[in-house]
Amino acid sequence: MTGVQTCALPILTAATQKETEIKQEAANLMEEYQEISRKAKNLMTDRSAKEQEISKLQANEVGTKCDKCKGEILQENIDEYIEQLNIDINSLNSQLQTQVQKSKDITKKVDDVKEKQTKIKEIIKKVNTEISNLDNSIDRKSTRLNSSHLGISYAVFCLKK
Repeated sequence: MTGVQTCALPILTAATQKETEIKQEAANLMEEYQEISRKAKNLMTDRSAKEQEISKLQANEVGTKCDKCKGEILQENIDEYIEQLNIDINSLNSQLQTQVQKSKDITKKVDDVKEKQTKIKEIIKKVNTEISNLDNSIDRKSTRLNSSHLGISYAVFCLKK
C-alpha cells in the first residue's frame, strides 16, 4: 500500500460507511412506503365495501322484509344506517388522506436519499481517481529515477574503462 493509499484510506472508509448507511436508510424508507401502500389499499377496500352497502340499502323497498333479520324495512332505518355508513366513509377518506400525505413525505425523503447516494458515489469515484493518478505519478517518477540511475551507472562504467 502506497503512502497515498494510506492517507486516503480513512476518507474511503468514511465514504463507504456513509454509503452503507444511506443504503440502509433507503431500504427502511422502502419498507415504510410498502406499509403505507398496504394501509391505503385496505382503507380503499373498506370504503368500497361501505359504498356498495349503501347502494344495496338504497335499492331496498320500504315495507318489504329484510333478508338478514326478516323484519320489515323502514325508511328511517335505511336513512339512519346510510348516515352511519357515510360517517364511516368520511373517516376512511380522512385516514386515506393521511396515508397519501405520508406517501408524499416518503417520496421526498427517497429523492433526498437518491441525491445523497449520487453525491457519495461521486466522492468515492473522485478519491479513487486521485489515488490512481497519484500512484501513476509516483510510478513514473520512480521509473525515471531508475532510468537515469542506469544511465549514470552505464556512463560511470564506460568512464572507468
